[in-house]
Parts: sequence; C-alpha cells; structure tokens
Amino acid sequence: MRKLKFLVFFVVIVGALIGGAGIGMRYSRDKAAPAIEVKPNMAITKHLGSIFLYAAKAGDHVILFDTGADPAGHPIDSLLTALKAKRSDVSDVFITHGHFDHYAGALQFPDAKIYLGAGDIGLVTGQEAPDAILAKAMTMVMATPPLPRVTNPLKEKTTIDVGGGQTVIAVPVPGHTRGSFAYFYDGVLFPGDIMVFKEGRLEPTPKAFDAHPAENREAIRGLKKQLGDVTIDRVCTPHGGCTPKGLGGNLLDDFIQRLGG
Repeated sequence: MRKLKFLVFFVVIVGALIGGAGIGMRYSRDKAAPAIEVKPNMAITKHLGSIFLYAAKAGDHVILFDTGADPAGHPIDSLLTALKAKRSDVSDVFITHGHFDHYAGALQFPDAKIYLGAGDIGLVTGQEAPDAILAKAMTMVMATPPLPRVTNPLKEKTTIDVGGGQTVIAVPVPGHTRGSFAYFYDGVLFPGDIMVFKEGRLEPTPKAFDAHPAENREAIRGLKKQLGDVTIDRVCTPHGGCTPKGLGGNLLDDFIQRLGG
C-alpha cells in the first residue's frame, strides 16, 4: 500500500513538473537568440534554451533545417534577419522528424516545399502520438497545431536540387522516430534527434526522449555508409548545436566507435 501511495505521489509530482515546464515553454516559444553564422550563408539560432534551428542561402532562396517549436515562426525570423532574407524567400523546409519542436514553424510557409520522412506524417498531422513518454507528454502540453501538408514525403535516400548549384542529401535514419531523416548540405550534417552534441562529444539521445534506442544506434552506425564519399565538416544537432569547424567527421567517427560500430 505504501509503495502504491509513493508511486501515485511520484506520478503526480512528475506530471506537475512537466505541466509547469510545458506551460512556461508555450508562453516563451516565440523568443529566440540573435542568429549567428555557422559558415558563410548559413545561420543558427536557439530558443527555449535548448532547441537549435538552421537556415542557409541557396542561390536566391533560403532553405530551413527544422523549424522550432513556435507555430508563429518567430525564431525563424531571427535566422532570416541574419541572412538578410524574408519569409517569402524560403523555398524548401527540411524536417528531420515529426516532433512538435521540429515542425511547428513550418506552418508559416504554405508555399514552400516541405520534406519529411513518410513514416512521420502521422505525427505532424496529429493522427499519431510520439512513442517516448516525455515526448508524448510535452506534445500534449504544447498543443501545436497539425501541419496540414507535406509536399515531399521521403522514403529512401534522395538527392534534392535546391538551386544555386547546391544539393541536399536526405538519408533515412529510423529509430528516434519511424520516419527520421538526416540531411547533408554544404559540408554540414543535420542528423535530427538521433544524436546530441554535449560537452564536446556527440552522444545518444536521452532515454526519456528515445523510445527505440537500439534502432537509433543501428541508424547511427549506418549513417556514413548511406552518405557515401562526402566530407563532413560539421555536425549540427537540434539539441546541442554544432561541432567545431573541421571536426564533424572525426567526432562522428568517435561516436560510432563508442556505439560499437
């Protein structure tokens, strides 16, 4: 009986903490740090303390890699200001997976091409809930509107022409979510939440947010083989930011080796 009471007490406390944190996030998700340069024509910004999103100029257009947790897209405006661009310049939006903190801002770009793994369409349309417990709870609290359309659902490795002589390589990395994709553009790897950058190393996603760690590790082990003969200058994660210039490939190799790859 005492154990049951303790369990109920624990669940109530955890629920209150998650609810309180979520409410705080809902009312501050429109704030973002001033964007800074990752490299020429590529910018990074951060909001809600730990969510990073990225934009790059490709010719006369702008492409986005994940769009943050604000359905009004204010953090994206910080990126566009740094690139001396406006919302109408955004031509392509690459979403690594279907959790709210990655797709919400895409609601502001109805004329852009939206790329997302086909396996995650149910997440962004609200037809499915995330598998991980904390991701499920935060999704409920944040109450992000569904994304009404995905113009370009991805099912396999794809090379996409984004203009300006540039391409994006999209590769499937199922694990964190069923439809997770990583993107490679102009020397930078955007892996989504299959990994985080923490204290100078690439690390696994915290277990509370990752319902399928074994599948996630397998996807990471196969990532470089899928990408082929490319030079990874930086790895830019949605939670942790970017590895230092020139060290992306080495840090990814180290991570894969520590996973037993």
